[in-house]
Amino acid sequence: MPNLDTSIEGFLRSASEERVVYTFLDMLAERTAQLEQASGQDEIRSLRAENRRLVQRIADCEVPDIDTLLVFLPVIFQDVWSLVRADEIAILAHTLEVPSISSSRPEPTQQEVLLGHHLLTQLAEEQRYPIRKACQALKKHHSELVVRHIMQEFLMDL
Repeated sequence: MPNLDTSIEGFLRSASEERVVYTFLDMLAERTAQLEQASGQDEIRSLRAENRRLVQRIADCEVPDIDTLLVFLPVIFQDVWSLVRADEIAILAHTLEVPSISSSRPEPTQQEVLLGHHLLTQLAEEQRYPIRKACQALKKHHSELVVRHIMQEFLMDL
């Protein structure tokens, strides 16, 4: 068997047209770069998906504090305090501290509802998710709860 030179230099020496060889090598380098970039993009997409899964798992463990519920529930639901008991709010907040809530507590004004909506939309998703999850639990046990029109989008993707 003849001794074959498998090095790039050997390839260049044996090629008939140097220009063709360099064009081929340029194409090979470009394709290698494309494959490396595509591989990197796939890895980035995979890492982002994993990050979303981890954030979701963390959010699933989070519960809103009782003050957050007391502030936002009347903004989200109409006449919430006539339907939901204070001990239910404590359970949602995972606390033994039962808040004092009067069923005759006045409904928030339209301006207060708009402000509450604005504040909710300014929260990071990790902060909104536990509130939405608590609302979902309340709605499940109190089907008669009415979501304010402006807040329907907030609860839509539950």
